[in-house]
Amino acid sequence: MIVRPSIDKILRAISRDLEGEVLDAIDDQTVRVTVQMMAQLLDAMARRYANESEFIRDESSTVMSLATQIADKNPSALSLQDAIELARKAIDQNSIDHYEAVSEVLSCLAEVILASHSPADVQALQLLFKQRTENEIEIITDEFQPIGRA
Repeated sequence: MIVRPSIDKILRAISRDLEGEVLDAIDDQTVRVTVQMMAQLLDAMARRYANESEFIRDESSTVMSLATQIADKNPSALSLQDAIELARKAIDQNSIDHYEAVSEVLSCLAEVILASHSPADVQALQLLFKQRTENEIEIITDEFQPIGRA
């Protein structure tokens, strides 16, 4: 398997070429904006790719830990227990399949916690959602530049 250059470096190189040589050769303002948007998207994809494995691993571990605790306290929460089991099986698959399974765990976890009315559990759930949102926002908005605006 080829590991160098990494995918994020390839994406950044394409973005640099678009913003440099390609953009300089374009006179049509509408096409220039389109190329700038493409370059910005490639940069965002590079940032996401560079951080995705660590982000998925950390978030998955946190979600599974809380879900297991809540499932142990709520043996009648069968949908949560089933989702946990599927996520554990998916850990041997690719990281995206596992992350999707963990996202289902998070969904089931939210249902169980919100039905339990436990302030401490609700607070832990809110923290999980806050961390997920902050990670996504950081990836999307890091170095964000409005395109086509004077």
